[in-house]
Amino acid sequence: MNKACVEHGCAPLHRDPRLDKAARLHSQDMAAHSHYSHTSTNGKGPKERMEAQGYDDASGENVDAWPTTPQGAFDAWMHSSGHRAQILACRSKGTGIGVALGGKHRAYWTQDFGYK
Repeated sequence: MNKACVEHGCAPLHRDPRLDKAARLHSQDMAAHSHYSHTSTNGKGPKERMEAQGYDDASGENVDAWPTTPQGAFDAWMHSSGHRAQILACRSKGTGIGVALGGKHRAYWTQDFGYK
């Protein structure tokens, strides 16, 4: 991912443990309930989930289901204009990634982004 960011002229994203936790918990929620959405089963959106982990400067989120490898999820995001734009948005500085296996789609991926 950072290779794509740098090739696009952006600074590399740094991993933030708060964003990692928000992403992981959302992926676990999606897998546990076979639910595929930016909105959690409790009705909370990405910004609310990141704030719940102490991160108050959310810039976006990508979700995916089905790919069973990190490269598969990344490739799917890069072949979707909206997801690609989120990854290559130079305004984001931090990221966190979560995956959970299970549910009807086998794998659920979340990548959260922040301005810090």
